[in-house]
Amino acid sequence: MMDNRRPLTEAELLREADDAYISSYESETDTEEQEDEHFDQSNVEEDHRDTENETDDENTDRNKQYFLRRTNINAVIGEAYRNKPSKPVDSWNLLFDEHMLDIVVEHTNERITEMAAFYGDQALSCQFTNHIEKTELKAFIGLLLLSGAFKSHNEDVSSLWATNLTGRDIFRVTMTLKRFCFLCSALRFDDSSTRADRIQNGDKLAPISELFNLMIVNSQSNYSCGEYMTIDEMLVGFRGRCRYKMYMPNKPNKYGLKIMCLCDAKTHYLLNAFIYAGKDTSPNPRKLAVPTLNVLQLVQPIINSNRNITGDNWFSSIELVNELKKCGLTYTGTLRKNKGEIPTEFLPNNDRPALSTMFGFTKDLTILSYVPKKRKSVIMLSSLHHSDEIIQNEKRLPEIIDFYNSTKGGVDSLDQKVGFLPKYKL
Repeated sequence: MMDNRRPLTEAELLREADDAYISSYESETDTEEQEDEHFDQSNVEEDHRDTENETDDENTDRNKQYFLRRTNINAVIGEAYRNKPSKPVDSWNLLFDEHMLDIVVEHTNERITEMAAFYGDQALSCQFTNHIEKTELKAFIGLLLLSGAFKSHNEDVSSLWATNLTGRDIFRVTMTLKRFCFLCSALRFDDSSTRADRIQNGDKLAPISELFNLMIVNSQSNYSCGEYMTIDEMLVGFRGRCRYKMYMPNKPNKYGLKIMCLCDAKTHYLLNAFIYAGKDTSPNPRKLAVPTLNVLQLVQPIINSNRNITGDNWFSSIELVNELKKCGLTYTGTLRKNKGEIPTEFLPNNDRPALSTMFGFTKDLTILSYVPKKRKSVIMLSSLHHSDEIIQNEKRLPEIIDFYNSTKGGVDSLDQKVGFLPKYKL
């Protein structure tokens, strides 16, 4: 019998995915891990530890309300929706596809050819200097992921191949230690013969930019994030030679590559990112502040989607909120006390009682000053909220602060997961 059913349109497919997501979310029985109870103090002198949430159960309930308050738009899309991956490796292949693997194999083999020349005639008898194939590359990446699963990021690489019952058998049966170390040294992601020209033409991250950009494209092509997004910086620990290595004393690794990230506040899914290579690398004809430029670069995939962006006080400014409004987005974040647009009454003083809140409203913005204890204040800025709602509990937290606590941890959670991956220096 002929099937007369018409194929679903893209809008209908997304609507079905939305319904499936909401249904599965409402049926969850496991509560999520509690978000950090304190404000990020990396750029603020005052300690606001008194603004912690009152109980895990109450916070979990309110978090669910925030994530279900507006129309849920989380959905798998594109190739992920069509293929419906059933295994973790299938999902991984969507983000790190065959084309990317081909690039790594091609340029790594170019480097292996150069390195083998140092071994001379011995290279013919040294199996660990052979060219790599795609299957072996997948095995190599699998070992890197396994070492992260074993939380071996601070463990000496040779101990993973130890034969005194302290090593892991899967490492020894996959490849030899010499081969693993050789591949770590030979791994390349671009054509070294054209690298200098690409750097001269403005691609300062030429050694990795092609592969990094392909991964971001795949990330955006396979998942539609929710209505609440988080922007923050992530420091990938690294102490080798690199002109873009940053020193950030407030981070656990302190030295590394600074990556600006846009993540889903609930699922921590990375939607967009770029490696920070200096404040003068982006065109700035309108003379906008660097944090504003960074945010505008990150939010390009979600312009005019009515999503909300949560950020810390390094990003927050009236300028940023106005620019995001032009992009069809709202913003919520903490505000530094040295901003000239803050009314004097909102700054810390001796007259305001503890647990009190002062609000200020314009047509598009809300600013508040919350006093967690005497002579301290937390200042928030939001274009999403337009009410003076206070949560009636012992802390009397404004609803804006509670929302901020619920949505600020997207990038931090991703950073914590990435921190388990190994960073071998051989």
